[in-house]
This record gives sequence, structure tokens and C-alpha cells, in this order.
Amino acid sequence: MDKIGIQLGGGHKGTGEQFFFAIKDKSKYQIKSDDLELVTILESVCADGTAPIKPCFVFSSVKMCESWFEEQDDDILVVTTENGWTNDNLFVEWFMCNFIPQAKAHTDLASPILLMYDGHGSHLTWKMIDAAMGHNIILFCLKPHTTCRLQPCDVGAFGPLKNSWNAQCSYVLRTTGSSLKAKDIVHEYTIARKEAFKKTTIEQAFRKAGIAIDESRLYLHCTPEIFTAADFALSISTSTQLHLPEGYPVPDWAQYPDQDMQEGPVLDLPHEMSSDEGSDDEDIDTMPTAL
Repeated sequence: MDKIGIQLGGGHKGTGEQFFFAIKDKSKYQIKSDDLELVTILESVCADGTAPIKPCFVFSSVKMCESWFEEQDDDILVVTTENGWTNDNLFVEWFMCNFIPQAKAHTDLASPILLMYDGHGSHLTWKMIDAAMGHNIILFCLKPHTTCRLQPCDVGAFGPLKNSWNAQCSYVLRTTGSSLKAKDIVHEYTIARKEAFKKTTIEQAFRKAGIAIDESRLYLHCTPEIFTAADFALSISTSTQLHLPEGYPVPDWAQYPDQDMQEGPVLDLPHEMSSDEGSDDEDIDTMPTAL
């Protein structure tokens, strides 16, 4: 499970499509919408190559025009937040109203369900943990800085989805002469989603994330051997020179990077944060490292 942001205009990234133009046509270009309004969507894919959990759409608005979505699938959740982002209450609502019933309808009730996701704050609420324990669902939170390799959505599912959404927005603009409206997002996204979430694409995404299904298609197994130490190595600093516009105010110590760092400015610490005080371990708040 992961979140994806889509723009009403499809975004400025190309889809790789190629077009034919008449040799006499001087205007060889494709019209694209410049609407950058963002909609957040909660998406999930399954290791068996399917996407049984319906998406959840999060619009940026105070109130929602319910008449826009009267004909949509009842299993699709459409909500609004002030900034269009997810929060604790919204995620719990999606988990309890969408994920739990739809995931249990897709699998054997005697077997536990494993949900993989990142460590976003809205994913780590006690209410969600209690609901998961009550429905035989295992919550597996990926460690920070590993989702680029271990999250199937990021590794291989969302790329084709974004390309498909971009192409669908362009198609709507070409055929109707106007850009996509908010009331049409659910319908058009469903078309793009069906085109992108093919069985082979989803299975390949899980394989690239180190999760493979056996020949009997009944069991999953991990394949850590496909990764190397470089896949999870620390980032390498490649820029050591400060580049600023001419005339930009720069302190004297920053103009001479080759000098000893001790010659730089010394920041005075507040009295309560000085190096001689506040070192007691009992005064330091710590966050839990495991659920």
C-alpha cells in the first residue's frame, strides 16, 4: 500500500508516446493541460498480480459535491481534506471501510493478511493497530530509506500508472477540447488504472522488491540475493561547492571552504541547551523503534 499524487492536467512528464504528423503540418506539437491541481490517492496491489482494493481519492476542499460521484462504485472511497493530504483519521477510515472488507473477500479467511507500507505518521496509530490485530492482519512497516527498493508500488507499479494517467488526460483533452474536471477524475482514473495494473506488471513489481510467488502460486518467498550492498548504501555527496547568484550576500567564513572549519562562526547555545547541561538521559524523549 502507498500513496500516489496525480494532477488534473496529467503532469508535465512525457509518456514516451510517439505521434505522426503530416509533412505539411508546421505545428508539430501536442496540446497538454496546464492544470496542476493535485489529488492524493491511496492504492494497493497484491502479490498474486491483482489490485483488489479499490482506490481512495482525497480531494483538496472543505466540502464535497456528492452529486459528482453518485454513479461511482460504492466500494470506492472519496473524501476531502483542507489541504488534500491524508491524515490519521482518514487513513483509519480507509483501512476499516476499504482495506479490511475487500482484502478479506479476496483471500482465505484462515490465513493472515500482510500489509506492507512506509512509516508515515498516519500509518502508525493505535486505532489502526487494534483493528489489524482484531482481523488477523499483519502490519509490516518498511524501514526508512528502503522503500525505493522494497516497496512494490514504488518499484514497478506506480510508474506505469502515472504514464497511463498522463495518456488518459491527454486523450480527454484531444477528444473534448477541454482539460479534465474534478468531477471526472474517478471515472477517468479507473480507466487508466485498469490499463496500468496488469497482472504481469504487478508480479514483476513484487519480484523487483524481493518477493516472489512459487510455481504452485500458493506461497510467497523472499529473494534477498537480488540486492547488493550498494542498493542500501548511504548517499554520496557529489556537490561540495556553493553556487549562488552574483551579488548574493554570503558570510565571510563561507567564501573560503578550504580553511579549517574551526575558523567558522561559533553559535552561542541557549543557557538551557549548553554543552554542560541537559545531558541526563532521563530528560531525553525517545521514539519507539518497533511496533
